[in-house]
Amino acid sequence: MARQDQLTLLGAFGISNFLTGALFLLIGTMAPSLSAYVLLAVPCAYVLGAIGLRTSGVKRESAFNGRNFMMAYLAACLLTLVVSRFVT
Repeated sequence: MARQDQLTLLGAFGISNFLTGALFLLIGTMAPSLSAYVLLAVPCAYVLGAIGLRTSGVKRESAFNGRNFMMAYLAACLLTLVVSRFVT
């Protein structure tokens, strides 16, 4: 049963990530002036999510092995934001 739950969650988040990627491409090509705001929104959303998880009392029961990938993604967003704003 847990395997099916994991596959369902991976499918849902995978589709969400495809959508996010498509939106990044659209914003980057159609509305580049919004790119910085979108890049800033990503880490802000993750911070809000982390706060929500901590204040809701949710306790994880297994290792969070994707943390390093998530941190690399957040760092890439912030680095791209800094480079796009300050290196022209």
